Amino acid sequence: MGPIRAQQLRSPSLAARPLESVCKDFVDGFCRQGDRCPRSHDICILDDGTKSAPCPSFTYFAPNYLSTAPRLIPPDRRVFEEDGPGELSCRGTRHDNDHVDIRRIHIIPTTDEILCLRNPYMPRKDFAQSHFLPRGYSCLVDTLFRQLRYESTECIVDACYHAAQQLATSSDQQRHDYEFSQETPRGVRYSLFRDVLFEELLFHEVKGAMVRLSFACPRGLRGGRMHSSGLFEKGMLVALLGLDEDGSSLSTTFFEVHLRQSTDSMRVRGGKDLRASVQLSLADLEDTDALRRVIYYAQGLLRGRFVLMELPGLLLPSFSLCLKQLQDLYGTTNAAFSSFVASETPLSVLEIGPPLYASGRDFTFDINGLRPRNKKGSTATLTLPPYKHKTGCSQQQQHSLDLLRHETTLDEGQAAALHENLSRCLAFTQGPPGTGKTYLGVSLSKTILSSQDKSNPKPILAVCMTNHALDSFLGDLKKDGITRIARLGAGSKEEWTKHYLLRELSQKVKRTRIESINLRGARLQVEGLVREGTGWSEALSNDTLSWHAVRGNLRAKYPAIFEHFASLETLGENLSDIRLARKAGGYAYEFWCQGGDIRDLDQLLALFDALLGRHHSPKEPDASETRVRERLLAGVKRNAEHVATIFSESNIWTTPLAARQEIIDNLKTEINPPQVKETSLSMENEDGRRYRLDESLFERLMIPTEPGALPIPTSQLNIQRRMHPDIADISRATLYPYLKDHESTNLHPPVAGMVDRLYWLDHQQPEDRPDPRSPMAKSFSNAFEVEMVVELVHYLVTSNSYDLGDIAVLTPYNGQLAALSQRLNMTCSIWLSEKDRETLIDEGLLPAEMVGSGFKTEVDMIHMLRVTTVDNFQGEEAKVVIMSTVRSNHENRVGFLKTPNRINVACSRARDGFYIVGNAALMSSVPMWNST
Repeated sequence: MGPIRAQQLRSPSLAARPLESVCKDFVDGFCRQGDRCPRSHDICILDDGTKSAPCPSFTYFAPNYLSTAPRLIPPDRRVFEEDGPGELSCRGTRHDNDHVDIRRIHIIPTTDEILCLRNPYMPRKDFAQSHFLPRGYSCLVDTLFRQLRYESTECIVDACYHAAQQLATSSDQQRHDYEFSQETPRGVRYSLFRDVLFEELLFHEVKGAMVRLSFACPRGLRGGRMHSSGLFEKGMLVALLGLDEDGSSLSTTFFEVHLRQSTDSMRVRGGKDLRASVQLSLADLEDTDALRRVIYYAQGLLRGRFVLMELPGLLLPSFSLCLKQLQDLYGTTNAAFSSFVASETPLSVLEIGPPLYASGRDFTFDINGLRPRNKKGSTATLTLPPYKHKTGCSQQQQHSLDLLRHETTLDEGQAAALHENLSRCLAFTQGPPGTGKTYLGVSLSKTILSSQDKSNPKPILAVCMTNHALDSFLGDLKKDGITRIARLGAGSKEEWTKHYLLRELSQKVKRTRIESINLRGARLQVEGLVREGTGWSEALSNDTLSWHAVRGNLRAKYPAIFEHFASLETLGENLSDIRLARKAGGYAYEFWCQGGDIRDLDQLLALFDALLGRHHSPKEPDASETRVRERLLAGVKRNAEHVATIFSESNIWTTPLAARQEIIDNLKTEINPPQVKETSLSMENEDGRRYRLDESLFERLMIPTEPGALPIPTSQLNIQRRMHPDIADISRATLYPYLKDHESTNLHPPVAGMVDRLYWLDHQQPEDRPDPRSPMAKSFSNAFEVEMVVELVHYLVTSNSYDLGDIAVLTPYNGQLAALSQRLNMTCSIWLSEKDRETLIDEGLLPAEMVGSGFKTEVDMIHMLRVTTVDNFQGEEAKVVIMSTVRSNHENRVGFLKTPNRINVACSRARDGFYIVGNAALMSSVPMWNST
């Protein structure tokens, strides 16, 4: 294998046409002059080749090359450099996407970046350490951008590098069966599809330019199995890697999946049940090089061998939108709360001032909505002054707290937190599990809404970590009569939220006349652009030259020929006629290309009518549309008769078909375009503690690590309403000694059929030792604990006291989650969260029969057993929780359950009963477990 570097495309001669040179009437859909218009009706123009290529906006010292050696994690586990980005690096710029200014960094990795084996620059989140930027907001944004981008794209870089090695070392011989599941030396799993061919270029009204690629379909994915595989789901990010025919340059083009087509669909296209295909849209619509590359390959102007790589479950918007927002924030000088979240000196704030809307002298909060139901009929108005941190105000503050405790449904901790939160422009509240954080958030929302200026109300944006938490939050607001809700996102499982989805609400809003006009104009612009793009795509895919592609060249260089066709296109001044006629634009030229004779009116009219029908809806046309069509056909007939009369017998309409084809070929020559996924950033990793990507803003400000920095003022909730006191004792013995129990928790019933509501089922059975080549080798499982959990679930359900929906099974490991899911699925309906399901698919742990997107959704969740990882059960609860700890080994390796956060989540989800299945002796080596 010779040296392989990133492909360098020649500078384009197909340039974007300046907006001022394009006919605005045409773009709006109503150019009365048609092809006689002096302004351009084209999106693009052809450069005459005299313009010099623009200088690149970056400089770097040398290209990177593909190596045959595996891409491994260094022995010292150091995967980052602190040598500065771009030209600030003492060793020189790493690759063509290594920049000082994050706004110049492409979010999707470039090919040269993929080939680079130097460690990336990574700043620490320790602002006492040196950073090339001065301390402040831009410094924080730069740090967050680089950390989040690496965490989101490192798996892409690793998989693409491994796939490029596969492409470079494979032979040209076609193989119709191969192993498509791949894994990199760093443990990234991906799917690789070989023998990729360009089938056709397409155009979509939303996605723009698209391409359909076919590939050799592995035996296990042929027929309907492709659709149940979880591969090529709509919206997923895929990469096309190409090695040019000379074997010296590599290209990487990223797409989003639009539509997958199985071997059955490809049968009519000559797939012979051996090839499948996928329709793809460009991932970055601003990447003109990617579009040029696709066109060049599709047209054969560049040749090479290709593979298609997919990382399962990877959606570009899941990280690109956040990264783009960080780029936009970079350099901002007036960001909200920047003096707190990115102070230029160590934070030393003793108190935070009130929000702007509450800073008025006589402002008070309306808290009538917080009264219990039996007091809501009271005529007395209940108000609350903002909290003031001044000497001599303690008596007033105590009066306010007494008012909240006695007149509302809030407990002591919630009352203090509400008053402090309402009175701070940036407020933090810490609360152990079950202390009513959601209830406090709902109370805050209700109070702020009722206290606003009624003449100028402002919306509230509520953000939750999960769809379940958001539905619970909005549901509580709805119960209290707040129905002016717009829910963003479509991940809700609750039927009632459908009426509050932003898409549904927007369709009910009545538009003003101006809005309707603007919307109509926008649609007409889209219609014109789609028609233009479709014409180009069809011409490129079918090896024909469409009227859209040829008319500009004819008008500029062959005006006499252009006039033969353009004179047939003018069909009156009526706007409805013009708009409909545009659907058949270029009909005269197409008729000529087919060998048509201008005197054969029947054939010409038949083609025109057929072209109109191609774009029509299947419904029957109404009377007005029929009249328009008849009027247009009459106009075409008049124009054809006129052209046949005024042009001599030597015009282009009399040339033989072979001569016409020669003219078309000559035109083609003139027109064709030329040739925390990453633990290295995690606080759980010793090296990662320097970067702390998974550290929340709350943690950073409440528990500062910087010398001299004071913790930000924080409210504290201390009364829990979830767990029976016996279960809450675990939290009191470990993290929350101040935690109190609400009196209602003593009323929780005992667990039916069990002597104790809290019990550890101890054992010494070793964890599983899977085949190192199997997907289970990536995680941990324990078959003994699986059977113990299954039997305990069966026992509790057969007691007739619990439905499956009352029980949750937790485990820290995906391997055990997969084992539990497969075993429990034999006897009951289980519910895997979307996040857990996607993770199991990514790691190849979910069997094919459980992959289908409709898995168990036909059963109401109340009758389904929740099986989940500890991390994905935060904020949720169940009457009975069973946890499998999994780890049991002679090496005393505890694994994930050594971190306090996971232990806290695992031990605080149960209301009535909590049962642990695990090796108690092993877990006791962790101080927090030992104290339980």
